[in-house]
Amino acid sequence: MFRRHQLLAFFLGTCGIVAGCAWGGKAYASEQDLEDFNFNYVYSTVLGTGFYSTSTERVFVMRVPLKWQVAELDDRNSIELLLPISIGIRDLRNDDGEFEFPDRLMTASFLPGIAWDHQMLDNWHLLPAISAGAARDFEQGTTAWMYSISIRSFAWWDWGKHRLALGNRLLGAGQHIESSDSNQGFVLLENGLDWNYQLPWKMGAYPLSSSIFFLWQHFADDMDIAGISGETIVLENLYQLGFTFGFRETVTFAGFIPVSRVGFSIIRGNNSGGGELKAVSFNLGFPLSYF
Repeated sequence: MFRRHQLLAFFLGTCGIVAGCAWGGKAYASEQDLEDFNFNYVYSTVLGTGFYSTSTERVFVMRVPLKWQVAELDDRNSIELLLPISIGIRDLRNDDGEFEFPDRLMTASFLPGIAWDHQMLDNWHLLPAISAGAARDFEQGTTAWMYSISIRSFAWWDWGKHRLALGNRLLGAGQHIESSDSNQGFVLLENGLDWNYQLPWKMGAYPLSSSIFFLWQHFADDMDIAGISGETIVLENLYQLGFTFGFRETVTFAGFIPVSRVGFSIIRGNNSGGGELKAVSFNLGFPLSYF
């Protein structure tokens, strides 16, 4: 079930239907010292590609999560190289308050890593991973160094045309702003359920299916997302309702393009102070089933 031999899909990535993100959120205040800026590149390990909105800022983020299986140790163990490339573009408005699409890249990040895919049972995979890299904010000319370490569990059960999947992940991430004393980080607990149903249609010889999933993300250390006006939203929980369509198992086209699922999610976040994050994001299936 778990996707192997994947270059998570250049074809899909160029269409913008990818998972993950890069977001260097900050408060615009030119008189502040560098240490006062609240850069949040580190959350590129969590948020999905899509359109994010707080009361003060709208952001479009996209990630191309390239992955390559570098070694298959045996029938139950493999090593995978993770090569995610991310970009972020902030919403801009003109003097009349109308939206104008930015004509330049705002942020970019590269967070390579390595993962060990261990098959505990025929229907259960355990996946530790570690990553380290950097992000660049082109507006401020600033670099952030990032790292993350995680362990993920993914299991599924089949009956008839139905498949129920359970995913869990514990992740710790941090960042350091170059030439400053600024350090940020968090610990994240994720739990989700995915229900997949095989449809009565095929694409070529491959049966199609659809799914619906629910994902809850809880931050043990609050996550700060800075808006343009400087308002900060401290998230405690994110709730994600997602829908997907595609192949239950990964299908390779043209001998090298792996295709599995595409979909979208509706995301809501809350905090103790009443702030809210709203988003529509794109995915490649149940988020806890892939990197």
